[in-house]
Order: sequence, then structure tokens, then C-alpha cells
Amino acid sequence: FFFESPRGILRRMLFDNSVSLGLAALGRPGYINLGREDDLPSAAARTKQQMQDLAFSVLDAFHAQGGRHVDAARSYGVAEEFLSKWLRSRGAEVEGVMVCSSKWGYRYTGDWAVTMEDSNGQPHEVKEHTASHLRSQSVESLALLPKLALYQIHSATPDSGAFSDEVLEELRDLKKRAGCRIGLSTTGPDQAT
Repeated sequence: FFFESPRGILRRMLFDNSVSLGLAALGRPGYINLGREDDLPSAAARTKQQMQDLAFSVLDAFHAQGGRHVDAARSYGVAEEFLSKWLRSRGAEVEGVMVCSSKWGYRYTGDWAVTMEDSNGQPHEVKEHTASHLRSQSVESLALLPKLALYQIHSATPDSGAFSDEVLEELRDLKKRAGCRIGLSTTGPDQAT
């Protein structure tokens, strides 16, 4: 009889999978613009329901091919919502099999706009690495994904505030409270805050 600890299962599922699925381009209608017209309905037809149907199709195909790790973020529009609905709709088929991670630090402000022109030239996300923002976003993430395995700082930089004492204390508290691992992503040493 072999027993694997929950930590061992998590480590294996997070790091032994050769492929993870990121939901950035599936949770909002205008996240990535290169080649989108080839893979998605026209910009005018990218309704929330159509994007959810597409996300479900991609998640089903990923799961069917053995994919087990899915990553979302608060700034990926409604990616966490889509993932939550997909997990609930698939029930026992995916429960205990799929590992989910997400990220905090950017607020999605695109209001389902496809281009910056659709949002009066305003960016579709705003970066904020403060303890209060972490608290509000972690509540939102955990409400949708209560079994979150990994919660990451999105695009952390030394000067973004992500490593302030207050943020680090909040991350320690979140780790204890939610039982998830804490991590970070970066985009480059000269990334604008």
C-alpha cells in the first residue's frame, strides 16, 4: 500500500505536468490580438456566452488529453468564473483531478471591450500591489475557486509594492487561511509598474 501526502500530490500535479493551460485569452474578449480572428468569432460576436462556450470546449479538450493544471488571474476578465462554472458542471469527472492556480495584482477594467478604442483608449487592466487589493482579490478568487492550489503575485517587481511588509504578512495569512501555496510571476526586470 502506497500513501502519498497531500503536499506530494500537489507538487506532482503542479510540477510534473508538462503542460498547463492558461486562461488569459479565454476569459476576456480582447486579451491577445495576434491571430485571434482565426480562432475566435468576430470581435462584434464575442459575447460572454460565446467565450464561455469556447473556454468550456478548450478545458474539455485539455482534460481529455490528460491536462491537469489550469491557471487564471483576476485580470483575465471572467476566466476564474468560467473555470469555476466548468469545474462545477463537470463534477466528479474532474474533482480531485484538476489543479487550479490564479493570480492577483491587476484589476480587469476592460468591461468586455475588445480593443482599447472600445474603451476610450484606456488600458484593460490596472496594476496594484497593495495589501488591501490582495485582500479584496483573494476573497473574489477563493469565492470562485475555493480549492485553489497556488495563488501568485501577478507580475511582481521590486518597486511595485508586492514585497512590502504589509503585503507579505497578508500573503502569510492567506496561506494559512486558504491552505494554498503562494508564488509570483514576473515579466522582466524593466517591466513598468
